[in-house]
Amino acid sequence: MNFFKDKLIIILSISFFIFIFFSPLSLANYQKSELLISPTALKEKLELDNNKLKIIDVRSSLNYLLAHIPGAVNLQPANFSNDKAWVSGLIAEPQNFNFVVAKKGIHNDSEIIIYADQNQVWPTRLWFIFKLYGKNKVRILKGGLKAWKEEDFALERMSFRPQKGDFVVNKVNNDLLINTDTIAENLNNKDFLIVDTRPKAEFLGQNTTAKAQRQGRIPNSVHLDWQEFLDQNNNFKSIAVIKEILAAKGINKNKETIVFLSREGVEASFSFFTLKLLGYNNLKLYDDSWLGWSQRKDLPIQ
Repeated sequence: MNFFKDKLIIILSISFFIFIFFSPLSLANYQKSELLISPTALKEKLELDNNKLKIIDVRSSLNYLLAHIPGAVNLQPANFSNDKAWVSGLIAEPQNFNFVVAKKGIHNDSEIIIYADQNQVWPTRLWFIFKLYGKNKVRILKGGLKAWKEEDFALERMSFRPQKGDFVVNKVNNDLLINTDTIAENLNNKDFLIVDTRPKAEFLGQNTTAKAQRQGRIPNSVHLDWQEFLDQNNNFKSIAVIKEILAAKGINKNKETIVFLSREGVEASFSFFTLKLLGYNNLKLYDDSWLGWSQRKDLPIQ
């Protein structure tokens, strides 16, 4: 009898090990797992009544009002985008970002958690902007609100109105960004890798967004649709699969610089974040992205 009992314990232990280290929601796979937080860990932080904890919901205002994580505030993509720039959708200027973020009760010493339903594009975009503007205590809720609901954790309705915060951009990490001229100067540099994360039809010049002046791609760029990092449930694929995808594209940590672009820089932020999870430090975001490159008639395209 003890033999079968011991055998059952071993089987259960192995099953638990497999769940922890290979589950799509596990944080153990990622070299930079501190960039994510699980629903359970967030719930525990909420129970501690930590005044420094600030949760940001980047879904639509309607979805936010219907149900959100307790204490979360709502920020719309328009709040942290600069639609008046020469390329639409660029990152908001520091003074504008200060205003909207402080209005939501955020301070410079706040610990920030960002989430959407499940798609992590806008949460990672906001994460990148916070990092650009010197904020280090920023994480993404793993699995988004969907994962929170699956745990049957509490939800709130209607708007949460915090007292105004004092968040101010004191530092701009410009080394996270790259400009058009620098890319143009490195088109033939083998240690300088340009990764285009748009849909394949746009990369091949078969299709384009209405805002782009020209069709095609930056010469010598490689294609990696940002959605390739996600499984059918919009969760990150396993670390092993992501590494295989990167290897097939020649993307590795030995490159001096890896540049991400998309249509407007938004999806490129997601790809940037994904490689940060894997411990990459040689990353740059091209915020002008394809819209910016296509408008410069003096620049080559394929």
